[in-house]
Amino acid sequence: MCTSAAILRSALGAALLLPASFVAAQEPVSLHGRHAISLSVGAVDVTAGVSASAVQGTSVSSDVAVGAFLGYRYWYGADWAFQVDAGAVEVESDISTSSQGARITASTVSAVLVGVRYQPTRLAMGQSGRPFLELTPGVVTGNTSEIRSFPATVSSETQSVPALRTGIGVDWVLGRRFAMGVVSHYLWTGEFDEPVSGYDSMRSFDFGFSLSLLLGQGR
Repeated sequence: MCTSAAILRSALGAALLLPASFVAAQEPVSLHGRHAISLSVGAVDVTAGVSASAVQGTSVSSDVAVGAFLGYRYWYGADWAFQVDAGAVEVESDISTSSQGARITASTVSAVLVGVRYQPTRLAMGQSGRPFLELTPGVVTGNTSEIRSFPATVSSETQSVPALRTGIGVDWVLGRRFAMGVVSHYLWTGEFDEPVSGYDSMRSFDFGFSLSLLLGQGR
């Protein structure tokens, strides 16, 4: 009798704990207190004013390039993270030759952005899916270099303008140490004093993929 009662109590206890265990298993992974180092790569569609000539004025052009960013993130709350991103928005080079010698030009546009990410737990998709919004102000720097063989000259010009990037995407947490996601951004920038890669500004959309290494134990 005692044995039967013990078995019944065990079965009842397991039945009561099963729903709670199921619910707990569906709770999203907590990122509070954790750090991440991420690499994101994507297609950048630069749509901005292109400086032509005093006669032609300014036109609008669209150009697709590949951009890459390295980022750091720290979740100081269950839904909020501080983040820093640095990377290249545009890289272009050209080599030309003529009777006057060779000419090499190179242009790069890079960005350093510091801001926040909002990743609401209540909108989590199962255990691993975490939608997010990003807001990161910062600075975009354009550099143009030129080398001529005759006469032998080297010139370089660097310009910096304010920038603001907004983003929306989804991360999927893969176990304890990795996450991958998709993200789309819009980058607004001020105008350069002199065109870089032919552009007066680097306002652009991008769509890409990210891979993150998660560090720390969390809270």
